[in-house]
Amino acid sequence: MSWKTIASGTFASIPTEVEGPARVVAGLKEIVAFMKEPVGEPTIILTNVAGGSAVSTIIKRAKAIISTIGGPNSHIVVVARDYRVPCIVGATGLDLASMAAGARLRMCADGTVQIWNDEDSAQPGDQQARVLRNVDFAGAVGSASEIIGAGANVAAVLKELAAAGLIEDAGAIIVTPAGSAALALWYARDPGRLDAATCDKLHVEFRPLDLRVKKIATAWQDADARDDWDRRVAATEALASLHADTLRFFDCFQPLLPRLDEYRNRLSAALEHVMNGETEYFVKVQIDSYHTIWFQMHEDLLRLLERERDPE
Repeated sequence: MSWKTIASGTFASIPTEVEGPARVVAGLKEIVAFMKEPVGEPTIILTNVAGGSAVSTIIKRAKAIISTIGGPNSHIVVVARDYRVPCIVGATGLDLASMAAGARLRMCADGTVQIWNDEDSAQPGDQQARVLRNVDFAGAVGSASEIIGAGANVAAVLKELAAAGLIEDAGAIIVTPAGSAALALWYARDPGRLDAATCDKLHVEFRPLDLRVKKIATAWQDADARDDWDRRVAATEALASLHADTLRFFDCFQPLLPRLDEYRNRLSAALEHVMNGETEYFVKVQIDSYHTIWFQMHEDLLRLLERERDPE
């Protein structure tokens, strides 16, 4: 997992390091089509033009721009400087035809262009992916002990991720832009066999289960606060019923998403703890409790399906 240099040119405007998704806009026809699209996330635009008034229209919407032609005095450079947009011209070695939309690029201050190389990236489900994913779910964690459900030797895995530039620790452990790009690639690989109809079906069948687990967790916390054993028993029975329905959900979709086995095993283990009287495995945040695992599974599915979380 590393950055790979794919081109080198003249950094003629605002020489600084920039990272972002790639977007190829080659020729006047593509420029016109691009400008008709709704305004979205700014991208690093790759083009094969360096002059003409059309250049101004795409630079307005660029995070940065790279052209395969041109020099320090080209029109594209003048416009880029005016808009304060980093610009590289004369980028040799850049193959626009093979560049995938959304590929993660980095423009370096020395004029080189790099792409995130995932050839050696771990497949979804291995421990590196799980640790990185769980840090990303949390937003930031203070130490390895706060990363729940990622297996043993988490501290060692964090060192590997830091060495690869996928996380950083400056008082709190967070995922870097390169780590986010790696996660996006892992997710993009995983749901390839799920068509739109299956994604819709999975989402529709998961939502009522998710509503139930939230109600059960609230009921348990209320019972615990009241020290009401009858309500505790009712909440535990409701959790067992929910778990049975969740296993049926897994049976339906596991052949398409083998990653669900992780959650089947972890949720079943948490329920067993609860049924054995270890009730902290119901909703306690600092351990692999049923509620903690469910939150991670929910976030995992949302990312796989490219859906937004429902308003609480």
